[in-house]
Amino acid sequence: MKPLLRFSVPLWTLLVFSASTRAQCISNCSTGTFNIISTTTTNVTFELKPNCSLTVGNIASGNGLITGLTPGAVYQIVLNCSHCCNVSQITTKPETVSLTVTNITTSSMFVNWTEPVGMSSFYKVQWTGGGRNFSVNVSATFYSITNLTAGVQYEITVTAVAGDGYTEGQSATVTKYTKPAVVKNLIFTGFTTTSVSVNWTKPDGGVDWYIIQWNGTQQVSSRTNETSFTIPGLTPGTPYIITVAAAAVQQSNEGDNSYISTFTKPAVVKNLIFTGFTTTSVSVNWTKPDGGVDWYIIQWNGTQQVSSRTNETSFTIPGLTPGTQYIISVAAAAVNQSNEGDNSYISTFTRPEKPGTISVTQGTNTLSISWILPRGNISYYQVNISNENLVFTNSSQTVATTTNFTYLKPGRFYNITVTAFAGNFWNTSDQVSFATVPKPPGSIILSRQSNSSLQLQWATPDEMSRAPDIIYSITYQAVGGPSQNTTSTQNNTLLSLLDSGTNYTVTVKTIGPGNLSSTVVQNSSFTLPNPVRNLIVSPESTTSLNVNWLNPLGVKSYYRYLVDTYNDTGGLIYSTNITDNSTSVLNLNPGTNYSVTVRTKAAEGSESTVEKAFSYTMPEPVANLTVETVTMTSIMLTWSRQNDYKPSYSYLVIARQNGSEIKNDSTKNETYTLYNLTPGELYTFSVFTVIAGVKSTEENAQSYTSMSYKSLKCASKLSLPHPSCNLVISNRLSELGYV
Repeated sequence: MKPLLRFSVPLWTLLVFSASTRAQCISNCSTGTFNIISTTTTNVTFELKPNCSLTVGNIASGNGLITGLTPGAVYQIVLNCSHCCNVSQITTKPETVSLTVTNITTSSMFVNWTEPVGMSSFYKVQWTGGGRNFSVNVSATFYSITNLTAGVQYEITVTAVAGDGYTEGQSATVTKYTKPAVVKNLIFTGFTTTSVSVNWTKPDGGVDWYIIQWNGTQQVSSRTNETSFTIPGLTPGTPYIITVAAAAVQQSNEGDNSYISTFTKPAVVKNLIFTGFTTTSVSVNWTKPDGGVDWYIIQWNGTQQVSSRTNETSFTIPGLTPGTQYIISVAAAAVNQSNEGDNSYISTFTRPEKPGTISVTQGTNTLSISWILPRGNISYYQVNISNENLVFTNSSQTVATTTNFTYLKPGRFYNITVTAFAGNFWNTSDQVSFATVPKPPGSIILSRQSNSSLQLQWATPDEMSRAPDIIYSITYQAVGGPSQNTTSTQNNTLLSLLDSGTNYTVTVKTIGPGNLSSTVVQNSSFTLPNPVRNLIVSPESTTSLNVNWLNPLGVKSYYRYLVDTYNDTGGLIYSTNITDNSTSVLNLNPGTNYSVTVRTKAAEGSESTVEKAFSYTMPEPVANLTVETVTMTSIMLTWSRQNDYKPSYSYLVIARQNGSEIKNDSTKNETYTLYNLTPGELYTFSVFTVIAGVKSTEENAQSYTSMSYKSLKCASKLSLPHPSCNLVISNRLSELGYV
């Protein structure tokens, strides 16, 4: 219960436990000043002189101590000394409030206290922090302090002021921190399969450290003085809610959490392997990684990046390009598609397509091979070539779709395969066989000719000795005639049934495997012409022979005839070639045996067989043919030898009478007697030089045989003498020496 009288006392008088009171006279007492030693909430101690006493209400004290007062109350004190009294007022100090601070935020605190025992007129609330001091007087037992700085220590003092309005009780002081502000800009700066890194900006106000908490399968926390933190030891592919709170002075003074939700990166898949390959697909398999996985992302790059996803631990990538290298990656993903683990890589090629449509450009020692790859790519091609008979193999690598093989043998089949390689894969074409072009045969040699055939031969083509399946194609054609063909497996042939004396153009080419032909070799030749017919050589004179013949069978306008004349020792003495079918051989020796040959010539090197005939030139005629002895029945002829007389000469004596040949006889002598003639008859004599049946020109003589007596008698009876009689008579008279 409050006293009737109260005064306001300045606070400093309570704190120093001293006060100065102006005495007022009440009743018959005068006012005065008391020396107060101390003042508490319920006691006041005065400095009391001897023989003095104090009275406060019903309480009296002779020792200067008054107790049992009410805190914060104003009392009237009477001092009695030597029958004199003084009156003064005093105020007790209020009780100390019981101070509590609640509802601490980042910028405010709610301060309340209990009303102290005794009396108080109001409360002085003071707070200091952040380098600033604040004070406010309130009558209520609570106060909300605002506009504070977050995370800052504040000293809060509440003092009860007594009823006198200035006496202050003992202050109640409490130290509190405002709640730190929420951290700013909480972000992730990185994450791995087992860690997450976060960063934030220091909030406004004070911060002593930060508390980081995260939950996976259980709540875990840590603290740091930095504005970044890496949370270790997490489970891959797992979502986490991460909180960061600023703390000041004590761990319990945490600011509100700043939340961020994330996840760890899934772990790398294990044991990524290939399980199958085709030209357009690749199959892969892997083992689930540690930690959480919701699905897998498969990526592959060829010409462009492609991806797919699956919940399985295997996948077949379709629609690929044959023979192409692909880098395939598999990554585990968790929570959302952007949260991919590190890729596990594996590289491979798809199988290449099988090369096809193999073609060739052929040479004698070369094969230029071309092919088509139906689609896709390759790393390179290997082209293999072989010939079992030659024990020959070779190969060529190229990235083009063509290659050349050189230094091959002509006219042989070679087996070809083209293998496309892509990485460790290959695909081999079907085997094909191509032949090199055969080489042409050697020059055509016309080894034998006849009037109806040509015998040909040629050398085996270079590098084709023992080459199998080789034939030769022979074409022959007469000028203006049809082309004819034949073949031969040997390097010779006989062309038969040909026209005589005809020029044939002959070509020969080698036909090899695959019916390939070499270039041709060509030659031309005439068949032999037929020989002349009915060759006749006859003496024309003592120094010439006449030669004539009938045209050969199949005569041609361009034929010429070679006429050669040989003497009896075989020496060629005259040669000519003519187009006519007769000639004279001049300037010969008389009575000499000559052989004459005639050959039909169609062209150089084309001559018929020889037709040969013999003849003597006419010998010189006898000289000085004389009737030497005449009788009635005989006449003896004599003559002289020729200048060219030869022992082989003989003489032919022919006697004629009245135009009839009566004697034809030969002799080796230069005299001849004809017997058994008729007397008195006229005889004509011809004498020829003869050699081998060839007669000279004739030498003639006439003579009568002598007449008999009877014959002479006849002459006298004739009026006109008979010529023969005259000759006979003349001859006889001559014989008798009368003439």
